[in-house]
Amino acid sequence: MFLRLIEQYKFLWFDHVLYYYRLHSNNNSTRDFPLINKVYEWIIKDALRRWGDEYIPVFEQRSSWWNPALKERREHMRKFPIRPVSSHFGYDRGKPIDRYYIEKFLDRNKGEIKGRVLEIGDNNYTRMFGTDVTMSDVLNPIPSKESTIVGNLATGENIPISAFDCIILTQVLHVIYDVKSSLYHTIEALKPGAVLLLTTTGLSQNCRCESYGDYWRFTDMSLNYLLSEILDPSTFEIESFGNVAVAKAFLDGLALHEIPEHVLDYNDPNYQVLLTVKIKK
Repeated sequence: MFLRLIEQYKFLWFDHVLYYYRLHSNNNSTRDFPLINKVYEWIIKDALRRWGDEYIPVFEQRSSWWNPALKERREHMRKFPIRPVSSHFGYDRGKPIDRYYIEKFLDRNKGEIKGRVLEIGDNNYTRMFGTDVTMSDVLNPIPSKESTIVGNLATGENIPISAFDCIILTQVLHVIYDVKSSLYHTIEALKPGAVLLLTTTGLSQNCRCESYGDYWRFTDMSLNYLLSEILDPSTFEIESFGNVAVAKAFLDGLALHEIPEHVLDYNDPNYQVLLTVKIKK
């Protein structure tokens, strides 16, 4: 009864007398403890399922009664939450954590973002970090108001060859199924001596949607093998960023402002949240 009332009305506390109101001297609540405990357990579990299945009930026996151990239950929830804080990478709370590493990488290499620059989806990073940009192109697989080129990296359709001084490819590779072909056509689009600034995901929520899929997660080792099939290893540099605290926070959907900078800057290669690659053609 009380659980049903909670769903409709706000309760701050239960009076002890009210809580035990239905304890009579001659009914199942006092005569058949095993049966009433089973009913009690089922009612609570059923209510928790209706409320989103976010709680793990833990019961302990006091006298002959089952009582929900609220303190233990809260501890289970704290240690093992089954729902993220945000399922939108933290965008609904602020800036996503991976942007910290992406933007530091681009800032370190802003001197390379010059001449004719290609970016995917929009040209935000070209405008933010470009130093001497003479022409800014935006590639999209479908027409949009931002796009100057409508093409497909996986097939090479409508991708210019030897056309760009710099290509910014941030968080794109994992949403393209044919990764190797996409890298090949991207590198082909660079002029000799030009630079590709690439970032991709190692540990992350799934980002698939109606517009695109989500196919891959990378490590520095997998990227090294993949790129070595296309390029001389001396032409690229791979770095990884993250640690277990950052990985947990990013998977949970916390935002950048919620993580101390010294935690973000600690690097543990066993927890590669984000990977960067600088390629010089």
